[in-house]
Amino acid sequence: MDFVQQQFIDPISNFPWSFLLIWLLLGAGFYLTFRTKFVQSGCLVDWCGSCVGPGKAAARASPPFRRSA
Repeated sequence: MDFVQQQFIDPISNFPWSFLLIWLLLGAGFYLTFRTKFVQSGCLVDWCGSCVGPGKAAARASPPFRRSA
């Protein structure tokens, strides 16, 4: 059983923690940040405002959908 674990299971379980995967995840995060033009930074004010309470974020929000008769 030790042979199977050392040869097959250990390399598979160690892969998620390898530097290759960490660099790929960081690279993908930076790529998407630049590609979406920092959308997460721009929405941070709105997210924080909605957590604190109504204010400027609520004033800028679109009105609720109303069905016309």
